[in-house]
Parts: sequence; C-alpha cells; structure tokens
Amino acid sequence: MHSSQVFSHELFTIRSGSAVAGRVMVRIAGQIDFDSAADLERAVASVPGPGVRALVDLSGVEFIDCAGLGSLLRLIDRGVVTGVIRPSPVVRRLLGLTGCALPGRPVPGRLAARAKPAGAARRAYRPRSVLRP
Repeated sequence: MHSSQVFSHELFTIRSGSAVAGRVMVRIAGQIDFDSAADLERAVASVPGPGVRALVDLSGVEFIDCAGLGSLLRLIDRGVVTGVIRPSPVVRRLLGLTGCALPGRPVPGRLAARAKPAGAARRAYRPRSVLRP
C-alpha cells in the first residue's frame, strides 16, 4: 500500500494520499512554470508505485504556463496520470486559451468545438522559422 507523501519545491507542493484500487490522489499547489515544470514532472512520476496511476487535483495551482501544461500532458501520455480534477481558474483559463482537453475534464470555453477528442494523437511540435529567406 502506498503511504502519504509530501514533496516541497520552491514554487510548488505535491501531496499524495494512500493508493486505493490502483489509484492515488495527487494534489498540486503553487506555481507550475518553465522553471519548475521538469521538477514537477519528475516528482509526480515518482509518486505512484507499480500498477498505480495518479489522479491529479489542480485546485491549488495559482499559476501555470505552457511548460507546466506540457509536463501534465507528458505525464498523461506516459500513463502516469489518468485524470485531472478540480482545475483552478488559472488552469481552466489556460485550457480554454489552448483548446486543450485533459482526461476527466471537458475543454472550457468557446474552443471546445475545435478540441480533439480524448485519446486523439497530438502532432509533434515543429517550430517554424520566423525569418524567411
């Protein structure tokens, strides 16, 4: 059985409960940005044990940027995170601006019609040159 854990970082805190039926609740509070996204990804990936998946509560997130969203999406793609609950207003705003859907959450706002269905493959990001010859 997975025991409760607390992971503190300069910008965020992760609290996890005990695993029940192959799932563990992970609560994230604070800021998830370019400087902390990689640390958050490693910390969340280390919480669930073998055969255990995380359900992430984002109600305590005060700031998130695209790097933070990218970390969450990578955790979902790897199967570490199976769902997201209670997104804070700043998380909902970023999801609405990007048109991104997370498992367990509909896409907020007017961009919902353009969002890909859950499970649809995302294209790899390919930066375009701003300067043209």
